[in-house]
Parts: sequence; C-alpha cells; structure tokens
Amino acid sequence: MKYASLELGTVEAVFNKLGGMDGAKRFLADEFTLVPKEPKKLLQLMLTVSVAGAEKFVAKEHFKVDTSLKAKVKIAFLWDDFSKHFLPKTEEGVLKGELKVY
Repeated sequence: MKYASLELGTVEAVFNKLGGMDGAKRFLADEFTLVPKEPKKLLQLMLTVSVAGAEKFVAKEHFKVDTSLKAKVKIAFLWDDFSKHFLPKTEEGVLKGELKVY
C-alpha cells in the first residue's frame, strides 16, 4: 500500500469532505476540483498616503525638538541613538511614493 499509515477514520473524513461516495465519484470523474483556501490575513490595509519626492532631504533640518504652535510636526524628544545615526544623513533625488498603513 502506498500510504502505510493511512487509517479508515482519515479516509472517512476525506469522503465526508467530498460529499460522501457520490462526491468522491464526481471528484474522481473531474466534475469538480478542490481549491485551497486563501491563508488568513493577519493585517488589513487601513490607509494609503502619497508622499512627495524631494531634490534634497537634510535630516537635521526636519528632525528638531520643537513643540511650539508654529511647528509642522511637534517633536518633544530625540533619542541619542536616533540623533547619532540619522541626523547626519542627507538624501538626494528622493522619489515620490506611497506609504501603506496596515
């Protein structure tokens, strides 16, 4: 036998899923096919935001501690590691794009 560990209970469960003996015969006659279920999605798309490009982006010009009313983005604190790794960065030719929030 090809499947030595096959048990009758498993065979019966498969036949039940196929709709009994008639369903099994229809399946073997290619009258219907089984289609796997889509995997369950853990995340759902909530929002897509368009982001403008820039000829030049200088991080230290945009990431500044400022909680005043005139601030475009209010920043109350910058961690030392963030300042060390990101503030020296300058990017040129930044393309426009999209951010997707899940």
